[in-house]
Amino acid sequence: MEPTLEQMARLLAESGDYRVTSRLEALAEYHSSDDTPKLVAAVVDVETTRTNPDTDKIIEFGICLFEYERLNGRIYKVLGSWEWLEDPGLSISPEITKITAVRWYSPTDINSPAPSGII
Repeated sequence: MEPTLEQMARLLAESGDYRVTSRLEALAEYHSSDDTPKLVAAVVDVETTRTNPDTDKIIEFGICLFEYERLNGRIYKVLGSWEWLEDPGLSISPEITKITAVRWYSPTDINSPAPSGII
């Protein structure tokens, strides 16, 4: 019987040679809403084939909209998050895959339509 992912992670961490992190559970709401005035902000993540903006290609674009309080930075809730992949027309190097975790995806994953009302 093969070990579970949890068992493998525990063994790696116990070896002292690895630090294992786990995926955080996504929360829709971090703090209950109150009467404090709130703003909406976006976190944008762009991954590219290298680091030269004149010659390299965007391979992934992600955005997360959230509601927060300006005075203390408290995040109340996530309003939505979206991710798009773009075929750069060339192989994604192992070095970039190591940094970005982006590798080749099937054509059905690439260029998914933007959600309505966002773009």
